[in-house]
Amino acid sequence: MMISNEHGQSVNENLSKKELNKQSHDLTERVKELHCIYSFGILIDTQDISMEGILQGSVDLIPPAWLYSDITCARITAYGMESTTRKFKKTDWQQSSDIIVHNKCIGKLEVYYLAEKPTLHEGPFSKEERGLLDAITERLGKVFERKQSEKKSWKAKKNIGNSWKMQTAILYVGCPTVP
Repeated sequence: MMISNEHGQSVNENLSKKELNKQSHDLTERVKELHCIYSFGILIDTQDISMEGILQGSVDLIPPAWLYSDITCARITAYGMESTTRKFKKTDWQQSSDIIVHNKCIGKLEVYYLAEKPTLHEGPFSKEERGLLDAITERLGKVFERKQSEKKSWKAKKNIGNSWKMQTAILYVGCPTVP
């Protein structure tokens, strides 16, 4: 049986073992990336998690999602805080993405390979890894914006509460007692 592709060219029904292995490998890599994004979503939705907790949790999700996970390390810096993977070391094989909050760079996520690997899209890094890195830093920026808004809202509510207490006290003190 002959099958044609969208260009009218005949396509062999049976993929070679090499082609199947490559497709299987590629799918495995996409699953690792999806797991990272899913886990990151759960992390940032964790109730009452600190900024430090978000940074450390995020940096720990990076190595398993990268192509060469056994030689991957990462570091996140933001607002003067720093979180790194256990075996962090700066090398020549790195990619990074800025964390932007309210149009200002407040930090960076850096990913390093501890050994040289073949050139792919961006040095030894794949285009999917670039996309994942940028997606994580974009979401981190949004999380920090949300946390700042929540903090301002909490302070405003506290000030309103204090103001209300003060007004109540003034009214109470200013009222003559009824005999």
